[in-house]
Amino acid sequence: SLGIRAIILSPVYLNAADGYHGYHPIHLLMVDPRLGTLECLRELVKKCHEADIAVVLDVVVNHIADSINWQEYGGPPGGEFKYIQGDDSAVMPFPIEARNTALFHGPEYTDIVNQRLFGFLEDWRTETTYVRELLIQHLKYWIAETDIDGFRYDSARHVGLDFWEPCVKEISRYTTYLGKKEFLQIAEHAGSTHAEVIEYNSAKFSSLIDYPTYYSIKHSLSDGHWLESLADYFCGFLEPSHQYHYGWQNNLMFLDNQDTTRIFHQFLCRMKNQDEARVRLHFALACLILGPQIPFIYQGTEQEFSGALGLYQCEDTGNWLGHDCYVREDMFENPACIWRFGLINRKTFQPYSQNHLTFLLISQLAKIRRENKLIESGTRTLLCSYDNGMWCVLIHGTDKQQPLLILMNLGFNLLSGQVLKIPCCYERYDKVDIILATSGGLLQLVADEIQIQFPAFTFIIGQLSKITED
Repeated sequence: SLGIRAIILSPVYLNAADGYHGYHPIHLLMVDPRLGTLECLRELVKKCHEADIAVVLDVVVNHIADSINWQEYGGPPGGEFKYIQGDDSAVMPFPIEARNTALFHGPEYTDIVNQRLFGFLEDWRTETTYVRELLIQHLKYWIAETDIDGFRYDSARHVGLDFWEPCVKEISRYTTYLGKKEFLQIAEHAGSTHAEVIEYNSAKFSSLIDYPTYYSIKHSLSDGHWLESLADYFCGFLEPSHQYHYGWQNNLMFLDNQDTTRIFHQFLCRMKNQDEARVRLHFALACLILGPQIPFIYQGTEQEFSGALGLYQCEDTGNWLGHDCYVREDMFENPACIWRFGLINRKTFQPYSQNHLTFLLISQLAKIRRENKLIESGTRTLLCSYDNGMWCVLIHGTDKQQPLLILMNLGFNLLSGQVLKIPCCYERYDKVDIILATSGGLLQLVADEIQIQFPAFTFIIGQLSKITED
């Protein structure tokens, strides 16, 4: 009912006890019993396919859970598994082919590719043929067993191209053999600049998660024109001069995820009340979902989750440590979802609601994107931008396609009255059908002139019809 056409599941591996999130795998071929069984996962994929929803599985090929005592931490030369040393809280990794400390980089490696992630997760020697084949085989296992439609590759920048190039090629060959026409291979490369991410072009991922564009928007929230970057993104002005392998438009764009403070929290910090913050949230969602890239919504946004990254003081050392518990809430009520500083689940709507404004807006925006191919393929032209915050954008294509007209109010005041005429080079139009207007905005076309009335931070999209000549 939300209109989503694909879901990305966080990792389902059996995890170490501290890896509630799935990113500390200990068994590469087993579903964590807390989540269910392999049969449950198969059933989920089957139900999604029946609803025309693709399923992408998050997978971890960079590391496994903290499992080895290296020499400087009390182990022998070359390290030894903690389980062997009698640690009753540790387990041996699975499959058994992974039970060799020589398959992992020790703490002496400090470069971004070969170091132990966060200083404690065991880093695979992905530069070796044995490890490479072992990990690619485990990826094929999940495809064969579950019929999924793609992978999200976690921590892609911490794995070298000597792994990614053969991996992506082989998974593409394998899925084509199975009859999957468009198996997605999405890389999470969290580089801060496009130049960093584009260094991985030779891997030929089908998409990358666009952290550089996200950072551009995030950093702009602190200045005086803090929503203008969202309008810039919508217009395509944030497209880099560097060329991605499959194009910038094919990347996934987001406003928040499991590693970031939620976008609604960003607005709540700056607004007097929740209603004002919601107006900004809806503007941001319109720019995202109708934007030039593939929109990526993080679970809970439709329920107005507003958690933030935080800090807590370690009791034994007194050190302040970062935590992400309040940006990784469960979707539904879960009394077990707690930690020593209190409940994690802090729902805005109880029970899970499909009828409030933000859920309904996302559903409408998803439908608009799905039904209007111009949003993906059309040319975006900024017709005007005024000092009062008024922006007018035209998305147009061939003569046979009815263009889309978008009006945005980036100012703090109500705008009303005559606005502009569409330049004659874009044909003459006698009608505009409003497809969606946030925050009560109004728009009409009178004698070739666009007239509007819409509050601050309103987003309006309409479809133009041409005048027919006798």
